[in-house]
Amino acid sequence: MAHVGGVTKGRTEDGTRTNETDAMKPESLFDPGWASRALARPRGARLALAWVALAWLSLAWLAACGNAKAPTFHPAGALPSAHGQAANQGLVRFPFPSDVRFEFDSALPSDPVQAAAVIADENFQLAYYYAIYSQGTDHRYGSYIADRMVLASVQETLAREAAAHEGFTGTIRFYNTTVQPASWPSEQAVTSCVDNSRLLDTDSRTGRVRPRSPSGPAGHSHFLQSDILAKRGGSWRVVGTSVTYYPHGQAKECMP
Repeated sequence: MAHVGGVTKGRTEDGTRTNETDAMKPESLFDPGWASRALARPRGARLALAWVALAWLSLAWLAACGNAKAPTFHPAGALPSAHGQAANQGLVRFPFPSDVRFEFDSALPSDPVQAAAVIADENFQLAYYYAIYSQGTDHRYGSYIADRMVLASVQETLAREAAAHEGFTGTIRFYNTTVQPASWPSEQAVTSCVDNSRLLDTDSRTGRVRPRSPSGPAGHSHFLQSDILAKRGGSWRVVGTSVTYYPHGQAKECMP
């Protein structure tokens, strides 16, 4: 297992992914915010919603047209052991504090192409979450996106999160990760179950945990996230993403 910024990998670092509805963060941190081909990425209740908006747009676009051991990442840039091979194995180190942890529990695919797509997706997740954590001042997430609509949606979501002084603490876990060819040629779909039940919303100004909304939909702490990646400029980049909350659709496999 790996950890980064507190990331752990069956493999981890600090990051996320989606597939049809929203569900990524605790119930109070995530407002639907992006939409394009198939993009959605929740953090908690609110964060999850943000990913959902993008996921719905992604889904609409799509309709139209031997494993190595995973690494673990540690906070503040500590080198993780990666996939049973060289430390870090391509996972970027983001300076998350020790109270933030990302767990990527699934081992990397033995196929080098699919393994590269999974690593790129995990780096995207880490970059996205760090952008939120940095209140939108860190823009490295842009280098992992190859779709203008997705990029615009992500930027809009980040601006909204920063305006609301949204922060987070705790652990987000990615498990049951699979990768397979997407509908479009030369694209890969990386799908994972996400558990953000231990990820809490905080006020970035004070660091205090914000209460979860009593009206928030149940089950948002577990969801299925699916990201579509395409090779652009020699690197795998996200062109769509979607999220589906447990227990709907394929998200049933993400049963807590």
